[in-house]
Amino acid sequence: MYKLKRAKKPDILQEKSKEWTEHLIEKRKTEPFYFYWHIHEGKPLNHIIQEPLLEMTRSHCAFCDGFFEQSPVTIEHFKPKSIFPELAYEWNNLFPCCYTCQQKSDDYKDLLLKPDELEYEYEKYFYNDYVTGEIVPNPKALVKDMARAEYTIKVYNLIAEGRNQGRKRYKKHFDRDIKPDIDDYPYRYFMK
Repeated sequence: MYKLKRAKKPDILQEKSKEWTEHLIEKRKTEPFYFYWHIHEGKPLNHIIQEPLLEMTRSHCAFCDGFFEQSPVTIEHFKPKSIFPELAYEWNNLFPCCYTCQQKSDDYKDLLLKPDELEYEYEKYFYNDYVTGEIVPNPKALVKDMARAEYTIKVYNLIAEGRNQGRKRYKKHFDRDIKPDIDDYPYRYFMK
């Protein structure tokens, strides 16, 4: 996961998130799985907030840092809305996410690393294996930090075979590029 700086909360969430959250919590009393993206001025909320979320990540998935070439952009509720409905419209809980990363279960634990946490630094938690293309927990990390890295890798399936091969391939391209712009590459954390 590439370190992210949280973008400014969109005005529509400033204005409406409290109202929408109250509505959601009330509806969940009779419909436990109820959720939808509200429509504002004829446009679904997820389409409205997608642009500032993608600007924040430079059009990368917030978790694997891949591009959305073969996957539609989804919006991930970092803390699942099924468990934390009060955070369903909370700006700090929303991230652009690829379809593969979105497939995580709702089995949330506080171990999960969040790419916009102030203290999050990739190197603190992860180590790049440039031979296999894998990212692994940093062997020099504290035990609790290694546990967080392991859990995050598992939840977002960050060592899937296709991802490992992709990291190796893009690293070769990056190393050959005369004047590389890191934002033009997926897996930016692997390009260092």
